[in-house]
Amino acid sequence: MSSWDPSTRIPDWLAHEGYIEKRFTDNPTGTDHLCKTPTWLTLVGDSSNPDPKYGYTALYQFRSIDELGWAIDPIDNSWHNRIHNTIGGDMRKYHSPIDPIFWPWHKWVDEIRATWYTWKVSHIVIGRNLGPLLDMIARLFRDARRDVSVMPGEKTVTEPHFPFLLYDSRSTIDALMGLVINQISYQISDSEYSDSLQKIAIKLLSNAAEHILIQPSNTKAKEIQQRPLNRNKKRKVL
Repeated sequence: MSSWDPSTRIPDWLAHEGYIEKRFTDNPTGTDHLCKTPTWLTLVGDSSNPDPKYGYTALYQFRSIDELGWAIDPIDNSWHNRIHNTIGGDMRKYHSPIDPIFWPWHKWVDEIRATWYTWKVSHIVIGRNLGPLLDMIARLFRDARRDVSVMPGEKTVTEPHFPFLLYDSRSTIDALMGLVINQISYQISDSEYSDSLQKIAIKLLSNAAEHILIQPSNTKAKEIQQRPLNRNKKRKVL
């Protein structure tokens, strides 16, 4: 099952005529712009948009999963409740799981929690291995500036592998975190946790690439997706 970002319209294949009451809207953000996933639930964040419970401006600032839960859900007029009430119909009733959008919507919330957890664990790993990781980052940046071949039949040019590393701060953060998290994933012995880290790395790198319209063939995200994992080879645990 895929997740659903409330910043987008509800897909047609998740249409629901209502069991007791029909939805008010299939486009909650179009009805109420505050239904959009807030910036304080992203790692990049926005200093001008704090969460209403603790005043944090980015996802990584939450100190525990409980704090994050209290900010997302059980407060008056919370973001979570706003989505339910704006969609309306069965979604604002106690039988809300009967609406098929309920499950993709809550998977989106679960993915936000998973991103917070991964950030915290990765931060601990980085803190314990700062020196080697800084060397790794330096190598990644050096490799990103190597000569690369463009489309077949065209000449080879010298340019950064990730042009956004030069001028776009948000894309730079996404790309850097994607590269680091991907490298950490190959140092983790637990295959399930390693896969989770790689999925987050791919998402961060894809977001950065999409932001500046880089061809997918020139992104690390594509490379990671195509790289087979050798589960038989023992990993080195940091």
